[in-house]
Amino acid sequence: DGPFMATLLKGKGAELDKIVCSPANRALTTAKFFANAFELPEAEILHEERIYEAYPEEIQGVIESFNDDWNQVALFGHNPGFTSLANQYTTEYIQNMPTCCIVQISGIIDSWKKFSSDNATLRAIYFPKQYFD
Repeated sequence: DGPFMATLLKGKGAELDKIVCSPANRALTTAKFFANAFELPEAEILHEERIYEAYPEEIQGVIESFNDDWNQVALFGHNPGFTSLANQYTTEYIQNMPTCCIVQISGIIDSWKKFSSDNATLRAIYFPKQYFD
C-alpha cells in the first residue's frame, strides 16, 4: 500500500520539504516509498527516536522541534500515539488510523513551536481501504 499512498498524496498536491520517521523498520520502509515518490533522497530521511512508542505529547514535541524552513513535513510512526495525536486536531473522533493511513493537518504559523490544535486542524484523512476492497 505504501507506493500507492505515496503517489496518492503527491497527486493531492503535497510538496514535502522533509520526511521525519521512527527508526522502526516498517515505518522506515514506508517512508522510503514516500521519499521516492517525492524525489527526496532516502539518505535525508530524518530518523527520530522520540517517535517510537511515543505518547501524543512526545510526538507534538517532535513537531514543535521541526526546522522553521520546512513548510510541509511527512511524519511516520506508530499507533496508538499517532491516532491520539490526530484526534487532538479534529472534532470528528478517529477510532484508529489503519496501517499506511495519511492524516493531513494544516495551519498557518510562523514557527513549528506554535503548531497546536489552536491554529491547525485536520484537513483530510486517506487510507488504503478507501481505494481497495
